[in-house]
Amino acid sequence: MRKIKTALPSSRLVIRRCCEGIVKDVDLKSRLIDATVDFHNLEQQYRDLGTIQELYTLKKYIKNSSTDPLVTSKLLHSELTKIYSNFYAYLDKPARKIYDEIKANALGECPYCGIGNPEHLDHYLPKKYYPQFSITSLNLVPACLDCNVGSKGSDYAAEQGNQIIHPYLDADFYFDQQWIYAEFLDRGDDYIVVEYSVKPPIDWQPIQKERVKTHFMSFNLKNRFSRLAADELSILLEQIKTMEEMGMSSDTTCEVLVNPVINSNLAANNWRKVMHVAAKKYINNK
Repeated sequence: MRKIKTALPSSRLVIRRCCEGIVKDVDLKSRLIDATVDFHNLEQQYRDLGTIQELYTLKKYIKNSSTDPLVTSKLLHSELTKIYSNFYAYLDKPARKIYDEIKANALGECPYCGIGNPEHLDHYLPKKYYPQFSITSLNLVPACLDCNVGSKGSDYAAEQGNQIIHPYLDADFYFDQQWIYAEFLDRGDDYIVVEYSVKPPIDWQPIQKERVKTHFMSFNLKNRFSRLAADELSILLEQIKTMEEMGMSSDTTCEVLVNPVINSNLAANNWRKVMHVAAKKYINNK
């Protein structure tokens, strides 16, 4: 998990670029322009609630086969989602440049999991239920395919503790303090596995603890991290065994094999850094 601190395009700029791409539907373009102030106010509301962990309180709009609710400034639910798909994310439209710039802010690392390469922009609040934020930059998070589709999908939080971590708006401690831990488990016959779990700092508030647990579960990080760790574990164990056979002390083994990763600039809850913290404990306990 990593916080993205890069400045984001304003709602006014996004609307202007989207309108440049709307050529045939003059009426839709006119109504989108008229909604500029509304989108600005919604953007500010989103920021204000996001910084106090209350995005879950925002109004939802439910569209079904018989209802297409009016959302803002004469724009329907279906029109707002259409604007995102056809005039914002569409490859040949002017606003696509903004889409690509936001995606590039992730620097090639999904901020939700720290594993995959961001291929898309995820709607933190899904546009299916929150179409008013379908083109709001703060609601668009670079995400890998597993996080965007396979794990999070179109789920939304109904309670404060069920909100996943927001890569733009949540406090730094969610990203700077360790709350994911790993453990080397001996399954017998020298078969070692790495298991990940959530252990938030004891001084965190209950809601904060609940949110990281939700994040961990929502993105299936336990299994995804373990699969990655398995690929590296066999090599690391062989290296540990070799240094033991050479008569190296546990301190020397740690200094050579695990401390460089632990002391690197990897995020506090990066799967690899957490694994090497567990490896250090394993080496010292042997």
